[in-house]
Formats: sequence, structure tokens, C-alpha cells
Amino acid sequence: MKALSSSVLVFGIVAGASALSTPALINSTATVGNQAWLGTLGLDFDVTGASDILVTHLGAFDSGQDGLMATIQVGIFNRVNGSLIGSTHLSGATDPLTGVWRMQSLATPFTLEAGGQYSVVALGYGDLERNFNTHGSGSAATPNGGGYVNFVGSSRYDNPSGFILPTILDSGPAIRYGAGTFAFTPVPEPFTMLLGSAGLGLAIYRRRRRTA
Repeated sequence: MKALSSSVLVFGIVAGASALSTPALINSTATVGNQAWLGTLGLDFDVTGASDILVTHLGAFDSGQDGLMATIQVGIFNRVNGSLIGSTHLSGATDPLTGVWRMQSLATPFTLEAGGQYSVVALGYGDLERNFNTHGSGSAATPNGGGYVNFVGSSRYDNPSGFILPTILDSGPAIRYGAGTFAFTPVPEPFTMLLGSAGLGLAIYRRRRRTA
């Protein structure tokens, strides 16, 4: 029996992940933006599950759900060292809506480690495309981490100074802004992947035996 190549296995995992991704935020409390903040806006979160997660989509709050009238950059930063892990740009109405967020499927998904501390950050809002800010009156959306992602802290922002991890902590709650978001899927544990690969290989082998 010939073994499946690692490239085929990885392709199958990524393709399946994209189809089954979980949005990190759902049920926005607003559909229209109320703030034209020109700097970065960040929502902090921790990866709290036992496994890493694969970020398959990045998204941006679309005020009025009529297409993004400005280019919004969305990315995920490591809160410990401030490094940018992955980002993309969204504009117009090409990317599909999930609730009030335009969600872009990433050509190259990236992994966030279990136990890691991160922030999803957005830049580009202003008069053309407004973000949403609860101003401390409740949460802007419902977290949907499924035990893998937990939003923490009090949200963060910065003055216009490029695409950076915001350094100014706001007064809360953890999901204060309608701005950047993401979708993810848990990364299979190596042993689970091995079992899945072996099972698939055995099924192919048996099918070939029957048709030989």
C-alpha cells in the first residue's frame, strides 16, 4: 500500500478547515458605525484550547453592509512581542458578508499557538467607512470561540501611526469595537492526523482490492 504524500494530507486539512471555519465573533449589536477613528483598533484574545488554531479568514466591520467604502487592513499581532503574524486588506463588496463583517478567505492561512496571547487589529476606518464603538455600554458582539478562543482585557487603540499593535488600553469591555475579526478552525493533533491518514489510506487500499 502506497502512503499518501504529506502535501496531499496538508492540502486536505487546509481545504477542510476553510469549509468548516468558526467565526470568532457573531451577533453584532450594531449594523451601522458611529465612529471615524483613524488609528488602529484592537481586540485582545487568548488561544485557550488544547490545540493550536488555524486562522482561515480575516474580516472587517462593514457599516451598513453596503460594501467597504475604504480599504481596511486587518491583521493579528502577538501581544507579547508586538510582531505581526498575518494580515490582509479588504475593500468594496467582493468578500462575502458574515453578519456585519466582510470576511476574506486567506490564500495562506496561518497558525496561532495554544496558550498564545494575541490581538486582532484593524486600520483604515474614518469618514468614508465608520467603525463601531460601544463607548463602554455593553459588548459590540458575542464571542464565539468554542473553548479555543477567549476575548480578554478592555480593548485597545492608538493614534494614527501606521499598522501597529495599539498601545493604549481602553476602558472595556473586551469586545468594545466593531472593527476587525477572524475565523478559525482547530489544528488537528499529530496523533489524530496520523490516524486519519492511516484510515484514509486503508480505505483506498480496500477499494482498490475490490476493483482489481
